[in-house]
Amino acid sequence: MPRPGIVVAVVGLLATGSAAAQQTPGADAGPPAHETSPPAAGGGGSPAAGEQPGATRAAHPEMVQPPSATRPSAPVASPLSLRELSRRLDRVQSRAEQLRARVNLLKDAALRGGASANLTILHTSGMSDQFRLVEVTYTLDGVRVFRQRDDSGDLSAKPTLDILAGPISPGRHTLDVTVVYRGHGYGPFKYLNKRTFTARGSRTFTATAGKPIRVEVLAYERRDVPLDQRPAVRFKVKR
Repeated sequence: MPRPGIVVAVVGLLATGSAAAQQTPGADAGPPAHETSPPAAGGGGSPAAGEQPGATRAAHPEMVQPPSATRPSAPVASPLSLRELSRRLDRVQSRAEQLRARVNLLKDAALRGGASANLTILHTSGMSDQFRLVEVTYTLDGVRVFRQRDDSGDLSAKPTLDILAGPISPGRHTLDVTVVYRGHGYGPFKYLNKRTFTARGSRTFTATAGKPIRVEVLAYERRDVPLDQRPAVRFKVKR
């Protein structure tokens, strides 16, 4: 009959071998699922003591998103403001030409040494809504005394333009006028908006010393003629 001590020793050896056999197939496997690898140097492991969860470490500058620098953009003038500036410049130039013309008329009258006549020139528009006035130019004896341009067509809203008023030397004078229109249409006639029309006129008059003289220029629309020939001007001289 075997001894009790030998039986216990044999049972222990068998238990130890069984346990080793169960661990052998997983010997090459990685650490258990509940174990984690130690964080790499500079890696994103568990937050250190005193560090708020979710905080980005300064060790990774590429992960830090700098605030976008807002640079004030330079003001860009809109097309409308540039157009308004051009209109104001044209008005200033036209006014300067009128003043220059008056000075020249006064100078001419003074050089002649005699009494002068008082000249007034008015421009009146009688065109239909198909034509929008965009430019007016007046020359007296070859010298430009008035010019005004407005591509918006607002000149058509002015029924009368004061061209010139001042003294003039007695004798014969020649007044030349050029008016430019832009077509205006709707629907099937919208093509008129891209067309321009020009009318010119000239008139010679005689000024008498000591007497006023008034020249009225009417821009009107002729009928029963091709569209290009409709704009025209005529003069009326009053003493």
